[in-house]
Amino acid sequence: MIQNRGYSEKVRRLFGEISALAIMLSSGMKHKGKFTLQSQGDGLVNLL
Repeated sequence: MIQNRGYSEKVRRLFGEISALAIMLSSGMKHKGKFTLQSQGDGLVNLL
């Protein structure tokens, strides 16, 4: 997801954190299906 993309350290860390959050939240779900996580802010990345 982040290899050979030229992202800064802050962006790579943000991707790691949001990926970990999505995995933790989706692992607690009892139904089979897709899980989508969207985050908005006004920092370095405004939509993830």
